[in-house]
Amino acid sequence: MTFHTHDLPARDRFPCWFEMATQAHVRAWVRSEHENDFAATMRVLQLGEVQVSLLSYLSLQVTRTPRLIRENDPEMYLLNLNLNGAAGLTYRGRSTVYRAGEFAFYGTSHPSRGWRSSQEESARSLVVQFPRALPGLPAADVDRLATVPICTWRGIGAVLAAHLSQLVKDADGYTEADEAALADVTLDLVAATLAHHLNALDALTPETRRQVLLRRIDHFIERRLADPDLSPEVIAAAHHISLRYLHRLFQARGGPTVGACIREARLERCRRDLTDLRLGSLPLHMIAARWGFTDRTHFSRLFRSAYGVSPGDYRHTWNSSG
Repeated sequence: MTFHTHDLPARDRFPCWFEMATQAHVRAWVRSEHENDFAATMRVLQLGEVQVSLLSYLSLQVTRTPRLIRENDPEMYLLNLNLNGAAGLTYRGRSTVYRAGEFAFYGTSHPSRGWRSSQEESARSLVVQFPRALPGLPAADVDRLATVPICTWRGIGAVLAAHLSQLVKDADGYTEADEAALADVTLDLVAATLAHHLNALDALTPETRRQVLLRRIDHFIERRLADPDLSPEVIAAAHHISLRYLHRLFQARGGPTVGACIREARLERCRRDLTDLRLGSLPLHMIAARWGFTDRTHFSRLFRSAYGVSPGDYRHTWNSSG
């Protein structure tokens, strides 16, 4: 579901946003300094009991009161990623200010008060809402992380943030089977992120640890596609596993091999670059080199095999049709 206010009359924008936002998330009182002309967008992806939302709005204050909790408490946790500007949260007697790139973690069963602001045009947040029951992690332990900033600059937090961003970006293409699988992966990454901050990774189930390792490897590959030396051996060494176990992980997932994943991801990046008018004057061999292909002939052969035409013809056809 995608909702935006810019097509509405100015007087209706904030009331409509309030109605849609409280229906999609937990009930709360919402105020803004810009209620007379409230510009906002909201994209919500429902994956079973897991919900991921991308929100963009002007300054906002959100309060969840004891009365609202008594009237409706879904008993969920929330991870709210502050994408820009500043954010604050008061929850269970603690107040914390969050920088861009930090998750705020809290629950729906206790009163809370939060605010968001940004010096930019709008404040943006990614929110994941999920059940309190996380396999292997007692709620009493997890609750200790409430209001503790969780960074996304490195480690499993970075993997989770990248995963959530990609989920929302590709939301229109998911099938029901995809949504069920993505809900499981999302919960595994959430559990691993919280367990990391609790020093309780050993409490995770073996399946959760395996799924998280695969997502860490996927993230590692994505960030290093431009490195021509990226290989299964490099990936295995970086994750302190044997090459044989790495291949077993990919085989059990049922998709392409490790080498094929690297090759397909590189080719897709090259294909996108060939459709980018800003790169129209960049020679083909430089586009190939941007994504780790050092041999132009080899790159052309792989591209033709994947897309049915040469890189040059693909670029020409795209530019002509545009």
